[in-house]
Amino acid sequence: MAENLVRIQFEMTRQKVRELDRLIRVTSMRSRRELFDNALTFFEWGVAAIVRGNLVATVDEHAGCYQPMLMPAFVAARRFAESRPGKLKWAAGGAPVLAKRASRNRPFQPRAGGAEPEKQLEPPAHTAGGSPGAKATD
Repeated sequence: MAENLVRIQFEMTRQKVRELDRLIRVTSMRSRRELFDNALTFFEWGVAAIVRGNLVATVDEHAGCYQPMLMPAFVAARRFAESRPGKLKWAAGGAPVLAKRASRNRPFQPRAGGAEPEKQLEPPAHTAGGSPGAKATD
């Protein structure tokens, strides 16, 4: 059965459209819709990770460090989750469900073929404000 489609329209600068089209070329996508579908999937994953108490970050396995992704939407998602401690977890389908508290601040464990175990990341360092540090190294 075909899903009912809803048309969503919004305005962007020409420069932003050029950036979107460049991303489409770089990623070999076929359309702007495909780009937005992928971007939304990635964003949903990021919000779900934040709600579970994790960081969204890039990991440099060779240097043994990471750089968190900082976005206002992630800050809002963290506040949302903290206002409901131990009650919500984002399910794979995108709906919140009751769950156990997620364990936090575990060292980075590389996948098979990744960096050697001695180059694993240290848990995030917390500042006085309670937010994780930008980098951790061995």
